[in-house]
Amino acid sequence: QDIFGNAVRDRLNSFNLGKFGGARVDAFTLSGNQVTIQLWFKNVNSNDSLYLADLHSATDRIVLGFNSSQLSVFHEITGGWQNFGTITDGDWNFATFTFDGTSLKCFVGTSQLGVTKTITAINLGTTTEFGIGMNHFSGTRTQDYNGHISDFLIYDTVLTSDEVENNYNAGLSAHTN
Repeated sequence: QDIFGNAVRDRLNSFNLGKFGGARVDAFTLSGNQVTIQLWFKNVNSNDSLYLADLHSATDRIVLGFNSSQLSVFHEITGGWQNFGTITDGDWNFATFTFDGTSLKCFVGTSQLGVTKTITAINLGTTTEFGIGMNHFSGTRTQDYNGHISDFLIYDTVLTSDEVENNYNAGLSAHTN
């Protein structure tokens, strides 16, 4: 559970990846079509094609990462990258991605980055492949993240702005530059 008592679908506390590291995580099931993914990350260079996380189900795929130097999400069903905006390389950043069934939002710290994106409903259900800090496609690891990832959380609900702020504040002291 998080500090609000919300059930966390998966929490990789103090999960830290260094340069050129990645991890494959066991499959899990998300209920419904809502999800929040949160993590702390520190990039070396966002000009690289960086993958923070890569989640697959039998019918869908969501990639959190960077496209054209912008923090972005790739959604298989919608087709293509949804770019949100730039972040500062070399600093710890707290990112929250929320999917409520038809829209996708990205927050850095406690502020929304970019505009809300309209997407086709996500269909992750039971994940079949899940990589953190790497591109993990069809059982093949093709690209590792260049930086650090910490405190990766997945919820099967959309967190409120108060919940996002509380999780941000809870991790802030551990993620100073």
